[in-house]
Amino acid sequence: MIETAGQAPAGYNIMRITFNRDLIGRTHVSDNWDAYAIATMTSYRATTLRYRAKPYFRYLLKIFHDPLEYPLFDRFWKQVSSLEADRATETDYFQYRHETYGQIHYLTVPIITITAFGELFLTVYQPLDDHTTEIFAQINKEASKEIIMLAPWPEKRIS
Repeated sequence: MIETAGQAPAGYNIMRITFNRDLIGRTHVSDNWDAYAIATMTSYRATTLRYRAKPYFRYLLKIFHDPLEYPLFDRFWKQVSSLEADRATETDYFQYRHETYGQIHYLTVPIITITAFGELFLTVYQPLDDHTTEIFAQINKEASKEIIMLAPWPEKRIS
């Protein structure tokens, strides 16, 4: 998916990885996928609230509501909208069994940086046990030490 992300609408968006018809996210989360999907959708809805009236977000929603490409998106979008409570914090908890790495426990916390082009959202992944810490260290070691810009920013392409 990463190889074709630059050419695909919403190519780098977490919704594509989680809810695309190939369900890439589901193949890596062996158990608790529904809880993972709900947490991912809840986080997405919370962080995109301020952008929902913008043309790019309407463009994304049109793509994600296509039942052939994103068969589960609409169900979780609606489910989370009916479950959402006021959030006192934007910290999200994830716990699931990954097909390769085993049981994973971590928190995600968004960091918002104000730039001349608008807000830039980054996510911090905080492991909650020794096993997850080791996995994150392994992934970090294997990853390039360079900063790689995946998605175009601040410009968003609507194709």
